[in-house]
Amino acid sequence: MIGTQIEVSPISGALGAEIHGVDLSEPLDEETFAQVKKAFLDHQVIFFRDQDLSPERQKAFGARFGTLNVHPYVKGLDGHPEVMPIIKEKEDKANFGGGWHSDMTFLDEPVLGTVLYALETPAYGGDTLFANQYLAYERLSDGMKAMLDPLRAVHSASSQYGTKGESSKNNAKRSAMTVAVTEEAEAE
Repeated sequence: MIGTQIEVSPISGALGAEIHGVDLSEPLDEETFAQVKKAFLDHQVIFFRDQDLSPERQKAFGARFGTLNVHPYVKGLDGHPEVMPIIKEKEDKANFGGGWHSDMTFLDEPVLGTVLYALETPAYGGDTLFANQYLAYERLSDGMKAMLDPLRAVHSASSQYGTKGESSKNNAKRSAMTVAVTEEAEAE
């Protein structure tokens, strides 16, 4: 793709934009990728409709933003450990990642983001929501900011992947996806 002018359409006041005029199944030239990256930085979440991606192309797109990660508790695709299938069948009583979370923030160096490629989605509803934490902080009162500023949070993998975490409770409720539950998560 050479020198494409993309169209960025914001989808809400808080975050998110839909990008038109980009075919992610083809390599993006520097100018087009710079526009995509700017849209990501401006809107935090970007959407591309009607894409046809192979695992290789999904990884190539993600790698333009930085180093790809392999999830330590969920097995990736054979031959593509960086690509993690997230599957929820209609009969499943629990989904993966259904609780409030930020992807892999328990790592020493959290990921910049996640490239989700939806093959099937429900006609309405769904499980994925996004929140703009920059805006949430900016809208706090000065007093609340002063109270919070000296605090530091520690995100642990144990609440999700530890032996008493959500995955240990929910694996039996999922038919198509099993998540590792380990004592190692207790320390992360």
